[in-house]
Amino acid sequence: MVYFTDMSAAAKQLILVLDVYADVSLEEALGARLAPESERTILRLRSFGAPPPPPDDAEQRTFPWSEFLSAAQKLFAAAQGASEAANGAIDLYFGGLAPLPFFAYLARRLRTLPGRRILFSKNKLSWNILPLQSDARDAQSPPIFDAFSTHIPAISAPEGRLAIFISNLGYEAPYRAIDDLFRRQKQDIAAIETIRSERWVELDERSTPRAFSQLSEILASLAAKHAHIRGTAFFVAGPAALGSMLGFALPDDVPDPWFTNYESGIYHVAAPSMPLQPAVENLAPSLRLRSLRVRGVKSIRDSLPVKLPPIGVFVGRNSSGKSAFLEALQWLHDAVLRGLSAATRDKFHALSDLRNKSCAKIELDLELEGDAGEPLLHYSVVVAEDLRGVPVVEQEHCKRGDNVEIFTENRTRWIVNGPPIRDPDQLALAYVRGSDASAAERLRVFLRRIVFLRLNPKQLAQPGPLQLDPQGPLLDEDGSTLPALVEALPVDGLEHVTENMRSAFADSAQIQRVNLLRSQIEPTGVLALEQSLVSAILPMGCRTMSSFRLPAWVLSEGTRRLAALFSLLALRPPPSLLVIEEIENGLDPWTLGHVLDALVHAADSGTNILLTTHSPFFLDKFDPEQVIHVVYRDGESHYRSIMEYEDVVRYEGEVGPGVMYISDYFSRAR
Repeated sequence: MVYFTDMSAAAKQLILVLDVYADVSLEEALGARLAPESERTILRLRSFGAPPPPPDDAEQRTFPWSEFLSAAQKLFAAAQGASEAANGAIDLYFGGLAPLPFFAYLARRLRTLPGRRILFSKNKLSWNILPLQSDARDAQSPPIFDAFSTHIPAISAPEGRLAIFISNLGYEAPYRAIDDLFRRQKQDIAAIETIRSERWVELDERSTPRAFSQLSEILASLAAKHAHIRGTAFFVAGPAALGSMLGFALPDDVPDPWFTNYESGIYHVAAPSMPLQPAVENLAPSLRLRSLRVRGVKSIRDSLPVKLPPIGVFVGRNSSGKSAFLEALQWLHDAVLRGLSAATRDKFHALSDLRNKSCAKIELDLELEGDAGEPLLHYSVVVAEDLRGVPVVEQEHCKRGDNVEIFTENRTRWIVNGPPIRDPDQLALAYVRGSDASAAERLRVFLRRIVFLRLNPKQLAQPGPLQLDPQGPLLDEDGSTLPALVEALPVDGLEHVTENMRSAFADSAQIQRVNLLRSQIEPTGVLALEQSLVSAILPMGCRTMSSFRLPAWVLSEGTRRLAALFSLLALRPPPSLLVIEEIENGLDPWTLGHVLDALVHAADSGTNILLTTHSPFFLDKFDPEQVIHVVYRDGESHYRSIMEYEDVVRYEGEVGPGVMYISDYFSRAR
């Protein structure tokens, strides 16, 4: 069978086939509705690299979600291309045989394509054709979903994740199974909403349009009802077509959906989640941090606005305040991800441990620039403590030029064209959803995609998770999620890491070849890693590599650090800002030069880079305008570009910043 036709030809039919479990005969599924070969484009998931599923009788049935997700993303890109080639004049047929989460996930992506949408779904031994568009008769038909309820668990958090159970089979919501999944995922639950039919209702050609219309309205109302939740989790008891309907019906403002899979008596989160961030999050960085002002953090009373170059390095004595400045930014990053209380508690125990003792509040002011010609983006937030010592947001503002998008009025923060934010633990910024044209949305994405690294060689050598947490950072600051990061890299990204490591080791007489290999899974009944990272190294005198795979714990600390740094820089889309503390640790000067070359390339591509160092050799690699000196004086930390110091310009090109630093010139200058 021909799977692909000429993409340049207008396709009357665009047929997307999820053929995970078995080959799908389109002649059987669509019958007379199948257009002539010249008028159709057929895209099958297996054609995009989807692996075979594990057998049903496997001792440990672990579904390779990440590999299927990668294939699904390629399938969607091809569907976009086919739709554009047809100028949107398509009938989109979508169906097949696969786990239900795939139908929900891909339908969520496909809802942006124009044209009619028709599902084909197998029911027992026959295929059904299910159009989503309704006509006048369908609009008057009885509602499909007629039983609704809201369940608030005994242990719940209003800002947690909302669980939504959907069924056309008359089933009651499995509260215990849902609660069990949330406990295993260590996630707070806000509530459980049930959308179901009282009795079994077959989804057929007549009932499906009415069910789809009704489901769309209900989901939109739930999104408005639960405006402060951090995410959603969907539990579907029904045919694959119901999962497809869910994906097509989801409104844009539903945050971070989880699509779950029911297997072996329990719910699982696919991959471990199939995160679907707004499209803007899949783009290259579109903002750059120009300046940051910090007030009331540790040794900082008021830093005044610190101008930050695209790639900059902080230098100063121990305890001068380098880390304090960067920790303030990290705290804001964590607050966007998890809320103020969690961000404060997990790292600083209490706000009083972060707050400067002479200041009653913590204040941050950010200034960012976008594309050429765009007005600057300004964001500010003021955080205080309540009587219990819990952090509360007092003020929050976001504007681009004269266009205000978040403001505070009468102690209530407002998102323009959005909901009021009254939860003092949550930043309004965390609730922003919308177009990539929104300054607040771009800033939210920017802050989410910041990575802070204080790499721990011991953690880099240990087994780690297979999947990145969609609510977590791109790489944990100690490097413990490196295996998940390596798994997330595309093939060309993995090759890029290998090339960088080979370049770094080019001068080494002991290491002639380097390959970075993906993590492995032990067949032990428990999902675990055989090794967190494997480097294949060919020692001198050996002609084969097969027996010389060295696990991460055998490699040098520097090699582990390189693998983490280069893997992060190969991620697409890349981090918006990369902060590395004491970058010179574990790296010799020659290797450090290769790392700097890679960082400069990343900065040229749009990623902000901020570093701290005590190495005069490394400091000499920078121009004076890239160096920020930190000094603790008169009971507080001060931050200045060394270009502001007397005589620096005079000696530029003759004496490097590292020589000036080691001679203590910066500390003596005023």
